[in-house]
Amino acid sequence: MIISLRTLTYDELKEKLSREDKIVLWSCDTCIRFSGLGGISKMQILEDMLVNDGYQVIRKELLGISCVDELVEDRKLDDVKKEIFDQATAIIVLACEEAWERVHLAFPDKKVIQVTRSFGFGNISEERGVHLTNPFQDTEFDAVPGGIPVEQAAKQSKTFHTFFDADLQEPLQPANLIEITVDGKTILAKEGANLLEECQANGFPIPHLCHMKSLLPTGACRMCLVKIKGRKGLVASCCTLVQKGMQVITEDDEIKEDRRITLELLLSSQEHNCLTCVKEEDCQLRTLIREHSIVDLRFGKKFQPIPLDESSDAIVKDPNRCILCGRCVRACDEIAGKHNLSFAHRGSRVIVVTGLNKPWAESDCATCMACVYACPTGALYEKMLYFDGNDWKPRKLYGQYYCNRSHLINTEKDTQK
Repeated sequence: MIISLRTLTYDELKEKLSREDKIVLWSCDTCIRFSGLGGISKMQILEDMLVNDGYQVIRKELLGISCVDELVEDRKLDDVKKEIFDQATAIIVLACEEAWERVHLAFPDKKVIQVTRSFGFGNISEERGVHLTNPFQDTEFDAVPGGIPVEQAAKQSKTFHTFFDADLQEPLQPANLIEITVDGKTILAKEGANLLEECQANGFPIPHLCHMKSLLPTGACRMCLVKIKGRKGLVASCCTLVQKGMQVITEDDEIKEDRRITLELLLSSQEHNCLTCVKEEDCQLRTLIREHSIVDLRFGKKFQPIPLDESSDAIVKDPNRCILCGRCVRACDEIAGKHNLSFAHRGSRVIVVTGLNKPWAESDCATCMACVYACPTGALYEKMLYFDGNDWKPRKLYGQYYCNRSHLINTEKDTQK
């Protein structure tokens, strides 16, 4: 992945804006997110900061990757997005320099603000954090064994490895906080916010499969059902907005049994053999199965195996592990802006298809990986290595895929994505 560091302070960012600006926050959901300077959560923080200071943010625009011209240009063609960008006067780009250049070229009439500088390729791990392993030649860094910690890189380059909220002298206080009751406890939640997200943020985890912060809610999986006083039946918390005085029950015997049945139906509808799945511990379905102690199924399996689609050089689609949560479809619509994925057929025959039910390689895919990152199971995964030639030699597809500056790395070693 590309390692970027923040070059502007929050005060310097505000100096580039006016109170009359209609601001779009723009971020990738790949490299910059892993660097800790982008993604939907960081955009939400920056939106709260700017709104609290009297600025107008009209949209948070998240892309899989912004260094593909096609994806950037689609923002000018999509009817909904075009209307927003026609109104915008300023775009704050939380992405690498490659992305900023493409946004700047696509919207020459806007105030396109660059807030980061890219220093090279790197990697991330839970133990070591983010490290710059292969610096660009035009930076002040040399490649060293094990890489350079981003904290050290920021100090040496006089930049910042933290996000804008680190510049505040006092913690950011969200506006419009109201009291609601969750499982008998009173909490402060943001009025009009997503109920599921507010419960999660306040220590009340609610199981879910179809919901993602970066996507519009649909209530498709029915795992997040809760009880709300005054409303009949169970309510999908991901599609419910917080209201003052709301009394919520996130878990009782009825809710747990309902969730258990839902999980068992998902398991019986397709093939979910964890021993042969690439997702392994990252599978959200597997996590929920363990949390609900499901070891036996009361429903028999009646599915017919469907062939994998391995036609793409980058993505493998395994429909046998799909739970029809729709996250990939929404990610392609909302994050990629390509509308390349959709549901086909009806009833028990419903599947996710590419294009007009054509092989992936023949579809309009931009290989931004938004769908892969959205998938909660092993139904979509990245093809990191593939083999070609008479000698069946492995060829790495990614590594220098996202950045045109890859020729500037000052090492001949293979790089991390």
